Amino acid sequence: MRRITPTAVIKPIMRREGSLGVKRFGRSRRGPVLAKAGLSLYQDAAQTLRKEWYG
Repeated sequence: MRRITPTAVIKPIMRREGSLGVKRFGRSRRGPVLAKAGLSLYQDAAQTLRKEWYG
């Protein structure tokens, strides 16, 4: 099994945030937390998936 490093996950997210000009995640001592835009994205995605799965 291949291991994925935190840096391998964080770098693409930070690049995308920079290109969009929107922060989806904040960083705290305990790790990443959803920023306002990230929470909005999560809610929209969850709603879309619920509609697809449950009609």
